Amino acid sequence: VESELCIDTSRVMLEGFSMGGAMSWYITGSRPGVYRAVVGHSGGGVGGIPTLSPVAYWGSLGSQESSDGYKTQTDQFAKANGCTIEPLPTTSTGSGTHVCTPYKGCKEDFPVTWCSYDGSHGFQDTDSGSSKTWVPQAVWDFLSPL
Repeated sequence: VESELCIDTSRVMLEGFSMGGAMSWYITGSRPGVYRAVVGHSGGGVGGIPTLSPVAYWGSLGSQESSDGYKTQTDQFAKANGCTIEPLPTTSTGSGTHVCTPYKGCKEDFPVTWCSYDGSHGFQDTDSGSSKTWVPQAVWDFLSPL
């Protein structure tokens, strides 16, 4: 692809849902320094990621899912990025809302954000009273300055 198209190799990013999210984590760890950012929606299935170098990360998980997702995904990226690991706010089932929280103390240019939403396994969640998903704008707001 790089030989045929004009690719800014400093801004290659991955995004995945469910096992695709887990695959994105694994690929990022398998090829350190290649990817600028990773987005994982309701990812699961990978307990440990190979060697992680700093990479911007945005992760989300629904309150109705059975996984403690930010512990198994987002904290791994936060640790690699030098962020402070601490409990983050989550939404509760029935609240009809979402909350996105950036980690503190991350290395410059390597932010990590965790989003919790009232919902099940998915990637296009909406808040109560809204017919439009909040996810694409939140992801764009995270990725566009990178």
